[in-house]
Amino acid sequence: MSKGRNPGYQPGNHWLICDRCGFATRANKAKKTWDGLVVCEADWEPRHPQDMVRGRNEDTSAKGLVRPEATDTYVAEPTFVDTTDNPDYTVPSGTF
Repeated sequence: MSKGRNPGYQPGNHWLICDRCGFATRANKAKKTWDGLVVCEADWEPRHPQDMVRGRNEDTSAKGLVRPEATDTYVAEPTFVDTTDNPDYTVPSGTF
């Protein structure tokens, strides 16, 4: 897109240099980008739609049925059989 040997005169349509590629282009073919650059048609691109997306605040609290908080239950201390005063005591056998 550079100027040729005799680019020809066009009144009111001056030459300018593309800010991206550095080639010369006519003013009527140039476009301005969203970030302020003046570029040729080949280098022009629209702003991405996701640039304007904003996040939403979400309500993350529980809805519907919610279980109550669990209460701790404690078991009493285990009881032991004192075998020191009864020498005839035998431990029952288990079933396997």
